[in-house]
Amino acid sequence: MKKLMIMIAILIGVSATAQAKEINLGCETTRVEGKKANFDLYLNTEKMTGTKSDVDYRGKLAVQSDAYVLVISVPNSSGDLDIKRVEINRADLSVVESFQMEIAGMALNKVFKGNCVIKEAPKNQI
Repeated sequence: MKKLMIMIAILIGVSATAQAKEINLGCETTRVEGKKANFDLYLNTEKMTGTKSDVDYRGKLAVQSDAYVLVISVPNSSGDLDIKRVEINRADLSVVESFQMEIAGMALNKVFKGNCVIKEAPKNQI
């Protein structure tokens, strides 16, 4: 019985350390009038941060049971923050990208959908 408990503890320990700390995805979403937008996502589940290749800022990552959610706040020219939110479904790697921008005091929201594929990571991206 003691050997069984030790084996179970070892298996749990190995599976916990085998989880990916860095997740690198290549994504494509459909924009206005069917135009495609391509971008890369670099997610770090240890530091709970991530970056998007077309944004110069690092965002905060939330790991949910069914999705990874990356939220990036980017200052705009008027001093407000534009919020970029990317939600990746963990089961099928579908992506929903949403933007919340403030232009001349008016809020503008955009939502785009698409898919991601796993990519090999460039070194030291996150």
